Amino acid sequence: MHVQDLLARLQGVHTRGPSRWVARCPAHKDRSPSLSIRAEADGLILLHDFGGCDVFQVLEALNISASELFTKPLQAAHHGRRIAHPHQHAASDALRVMSREALVLIFAANDLAAGVILSPQTRARMLEAALTIRGAARLV
Repeated sequence: MHVQDLLARLQGVHTRGPSRWVARCPAHKDRSPSLSIRAEADGLILLHDFGGCDVFQVLEALNISASELFTKPLQAAHHGRRIAHPHQHAASDALRVMSREALVLIFAANDLAAGVILSPQTRARMLEAALTIRGAARLV
């Protein structure tokens, strides 16, 4: 899903900067915008509701799956980044990679819990995420 398609489903959308918006959260009665939306360069759409709803409540209210927050297929969202050597990357870089890869696993797990059958590409991307997290964890 492209971020503009997501924004079209929301109410009270306001731009907060390049690739950043706020809107009223569809998962609760929101009088003022509490939902933060950010489009990452790699195609991932990040959502955070300061009103307390988790991302899965927001997605359910919008009737979309977590994997739709990637504008590119899950297997392409990674850009092949790998942690190669401890001296080449700071611990903060390793944690950033682990955080991003954890999102891939969380979104896929949420789809599985909702009964979505994962494609072979998505299952392969999940394995890649797990291996990347394991490699990055050795550097922290």
